[in-house]
Order: sequence, then C-alpha cells, then structure tokens
Amino acid sequence: MSGDTYYSEKVAKSPIASNDEFEADAANVPQVAFGFETGESRESGAWEEAPHRKHPCKAWCTFFGGFCYMIFMGSIYCTGVFSTYIQSYYRIPPDKHYVQDLLPACLFFNMFFMPFGSMLVQRNVNPRILILIGSTVAITCFFLASIMETFTGFAIFYVFGFSFNHGAGYMVPVHHSWLWFPKNLGLVSGIILGGFGCAGLIFDNMFTHLINPLNKSE
Repeated sequence: MSGDTYYSEKVAKSPIASNDEFEADAANVPQVAFGFETGESRESGAWEEAPHRKHPCKAWCTFFGGFCYMIFMGSIYCTGVFSTYIQSYYRIPPDKHYVQDLLPACLFFNMFFMPFGSMLVQRNVNPRILILIGSTVAITCFFLASIMETFTGFAIFYVFGFSFNHGAGYMVPVHHSWLWFPKNLGLVSGIILGGFGCAGLIFDNMFTHLINPLNKSE
C-alpha cells in the first residue's frame, strides 16, 4: 500500500468533520472581536460590508492619527542620540552607565503599565480619553524632566512619562484600526506599528541638529 493511499484511507475514516461542515459552523461565529454585534454572521452581510466603506473619513482619520501617535511614542528610541549630552550636562563620570540604563528602564516599567492599558481598550474605554491622558502625562513629565537639576530627578520623570504613555495608548490605534479594517488586520497593524520605528528616522536627525548644530566635540 502506497503512502498516498494509506493517508487517503485514514482521512476517509477520520471522525473529523468535513470542510463543508467547518464552513457552515464558521459562518455562524459571532464577529464580536471586530466590533459587530453578537449573533451577526458572515451571511448577514456584516463581514462583507467593511466599516471603512460606510464611514471612510472616520476610518482613514483613525488610521492616519494612529500612525502619527505611534511616531510620538517611538521617539523613545532617540534616547541614545542625546545620552552623551545628558551625561555631560549632569557631570556623570564616564565609567558610570546611568544614562545607558534609561531606555531599558522605560521598557521594563512599560511591562507593568501595558496590561492595564490593553484592558481598558478591550473594555471600550473612549480612545480619545486614553490618548489625552497618556500624552498629557508624558508631555508634562518631559517638561519637568527638562528643568531637573539632578540626573535622578530627570530619570524619574523621563522614564515615567514614556512608560505611562506607552501603557495607556500603545494598543489604542492598533485596536481601533482593526475595528475599521476587519479584513486587513495584518496590513493596518504593520503600517501603524511602522510609525513607531519611523520615529527614530525622523527625530534622530532633528535632535542632533537641535542639540549640537555645529557638531562640536566639547
């Protein structure tokens, strides 16, 4: 008996449902995860009639706004650009690596804020409120960090600002773009999260010219 024949017989005797039965069951699965009401199925037309076709302006504004907000959050990667200047400004000895710990500290505390932000997003808390709170706290912390006379004070406000903002708002643009584009989840996720990575390309050069426009070594 050949391998193909043996496999065909095993499949024929398998108690697993056929493809038609699977498709029939899948058609009745409620699309709650994509913002549709419980009980709606693909046969009702809710799946085929994508939300972004009903309200294209709101859909694309959500998508573009989420991309821009990710650029703001992605500015955390610019920590390495001005770390040398921070170490010089606060007179930190070269053998001390306090400044290099800023980015790892932001990512570490982000782990504690992120679950709460994701929970609020899944409970349909107003996304405007989450973004407003996160960005307001972040900008306030950055301003306070800029006027600190000690590195410890600077580090506390800097790390808390980024960590809190990421925890409160990171999943907001991703989740709501999923609701507007339920048939293109991977595409919209990739583009929006790409804004997070583009921040380094945008702000690295900008900060370099602002901090040291003449490229002086001292």
